[in-house]
Amino acid sequence: MKLKYSILLLLIFILFACKKKIEEPSIVEIIEPIWQTPLLDGYNMDPILYNDVIISSYRKGSDGASLIAIDKKNGDIIWEWKDYIEDLPYYIYGKSNKHIYNNVFTFYTETENYAIDLNTGLSIWNNTHESDIRSSSLFDNFLFYTLNNWSSTLFRSSILMMDIEDGDWNEVYEHADSNEVETIVSPVGFINSQNDTLLIYSSNPTQPNYEFKYGDVYCYNKTQDSLSWKIDDLIKNKLLKLKPLYIDNHYVYTRTDNELYCIDVLQGEMEWNKSFEDITGSNYLIYKNLLILSKYNGDIIALNKFTGEEVWLWNEGYYPDSNRELSVYNNRLYFGSYYLYILNADNGQTMYTFKSPNEENHFYSAVSVDLANSKMYCFDFSFLLCMELPD
Repeated sequence: MKLKYSILLLLIFILFACKKKIEEPSIVEIIEPIWQTPLLDGYNMDPILYNDVIISSYRKGSDGASLIAIDKKNGDIIWEWKDYIEDLPYYIYGKSNKHIYNNVFTFYTETENYAIDLNTGLSIWNNTHESDIRSSSLFDNFLFYTLNNWSSTLFRSSILMMDIEDGDWNEVYEHADSNEVETIVSPVGFINSQNDTLLIYSSNPTQPNYEFKYGDVYCYNKTQDSLSWKIDDLIKNKLLKLKPLYIDNHYVYTRTDNELYCIDVLQGEMEWNKSFEDITGSNYLIYKNLLILSKYNGDIIALNKFTGEEVWLWNEGYYPDSNRELSVYNNRLYFGSYYLYILNADNGQTMYTFKSPNEENHFYSAVSVDLANSKMYCFDFSFLLCMELPD
């Protein structure tokens, strides 16, 4: 028994020894807000700056979450969204399911779709689906949704197209209607030289025990109603699945938890792929010739978007296991990860590290920046803060 206990202690010691060593930054400034608005118990949607308002979610305890619009000048709440179908949605956070087009804000919550007038906070339209909505994307003035519908004997996955102005929708493409479970991720759009609309999406067929078997990427030509190309069996690690795609020019990027792929949309061929020893986060963006990703351990890595070669690595994060949304304005990279960090996006060097003025609170959301008025906005778990941009 003593031997087993000693081995257990040794394993715990090894795990802690291997864990990334985190040291508190030597230069941290407490930043004083211009204003701050309380938003209860945290886990709010990342702030979205649109014209003169900030769109955010508002947690209402166990009752669910609502939307609010906040005046960017003084922090006053302008409106709160209340005309939901039945009950408040359980949550409204994340990024991939929210879109703004012509003063209309759209989002979905499991089986419900909403479009909100950003001037009034009232629903323009809403509708429901019997099956779960897994993801959405915006292309031109149309929303594309993927539905994955399970039944006792049949699995069906399809892509829907919805007019964002009136909520009318129709099925664009039926991907699967079979006994094999095959989940699909919402497409990204691209217009080719023939002016055809291409929809690129990924699928994750699974084995009966629901371990992911392989991942495929498809390019469907909506204009010609035909499949342009397909890349089979993309995933090396069979227990992982493909995540939502990101498109830049005619290159599309997709990933698993530790693999990243770049595909040429025009050729339907793999441009490059890269594996990571540690787990990559869900957030990535394009800045100049860089593809910048966050990791679950708090690191930020920048790759050459054409080759996948590492350009710089930032590993000064104080808070481990952090995976926050990134935003870039001019040549500065912003994110909240315990502290509010501002990096030089060209070389990954830390420019500023700010601490919340509210005791025991920490910054955790994406940072929205108003360059024209030299302001930035971020959550610190309990408050939305408006702060002056540093020089």
